Formats: sequence, structure tokens, C-alpha cells
Amino acid sequence: MREDGQLKRLFFQLIDDRAYEFVAMKVSKQNGDIRVAFDLFKSALARISTQVAQVPEQSLDLEKVRMTYQTILDVYEVKHGSKIPKSLKSQPRQNLLLLRALAQLFEEVGEEKVLVMAQIYNAVGNVCRLNSLPRMGYPEFFGCADDLEQYNFIRIDRCKKDPKQSFVRLQVELAELLRELDNLDSALN
Repeated sequence: MREDGQLKRLFFQLIDDRAYEFVAMKVSKQNGDIRVAFDLFKSALARISTQVAQVPEQSLDLEKVRMTYQTILDVYEVKHGSKIPKSLKSQPRQNLLLLRALAQLFEEVGEEKVLVMAQIYNAVGNVCRLNSLPRMGYPEFFGCADDLEQYNFIRIDRCKKDPKQSFVRLQVELAELLRELDNLDSALN
């Protein structure tokens, strides 16, 4: 492996950029301690090492050995647990509709982007229509958004002149939110 450069390629291509970004974001939200980041990477590498050890050497493709965002997310949940499932179970249906619409929008634009409240309101209307539910009025919609902000799902940068022009940022990991919303949907069905 050393002679043909495979080890060097494996070393430099092992960790996806998205995994780096996820670790940096999680550590900065916690306490900024770089040791937490090293611990996450160490645990993820141990997980990958265990997976690679189970594959026969002749069928091992080193080009496919990667530490992905999902690897880090799985390790993070094992080490620190996720509060999203518990928080979702305590939400009323209107809040869940709003979260579903938000997740779909952030899937399109990327979780690091911001959305305008009016855009989200229209998306919630579409989700309501698809589920044969009456459309939410603005007071109910803004109440749900405030609830989700208190649960740290979103952060709202309020526009005092026109609340519909307020900006919304996602405060949780999109992949984790989508997975837990799907789990909640399947548990209800």
C-alpha cells in the first residue's frame, strides 16, 4: 500500500469537507474547545477502522473509505445524544408543519442560508394544502415560529417595520432534523 501511494491518497482524502464544517460548527456552539473536535475525529476514525477491519483486504477499495458528515453525526449522537427527537415529540401539529416546510426549503437553499418569513409562510401554506388542512393565519404562524425559536430549532432576526420580512436561520443540523421528522412521521403511521 505504501509503495503505490494508496496510503497517501487515503490520508489526504479521508475526511469530507462537510465533516470538517460540521465538527467546527458543533464545537463552536458548545465551548470552542479544540479537544472536543479531536475527540470526535478520533471516535469517527475508530468507527471507520472497525468497519474497514471487517472487510477482506482483497475486496477493500480505499477510494471509498471516507469519513463523511453522516459518520461524524452518528458519533456525535452516541457521545452527546440528540435533543431533537424529544423536542419534536413535544411539538403541536402546527409547529411540526412549520418545521417540515422549513426543512424542505432549507434542503433547496442549503442550511447555512437564511430565509424570509414570507417565503416560509407560503411554504407552510403548501404543506397545509398537501395535507388537506386549512391554511394558517399570520398570527398562528408567527406564534409557531416563536415557539420553534424558543426550542432552538430556528433563530429569527426580526424586522420591526414588516415582520414578514424577518430572516430565519436554522439552528439544528438539517440532516438530523429531516431524519427525525421522517422517524416521527413513520411512528405516527
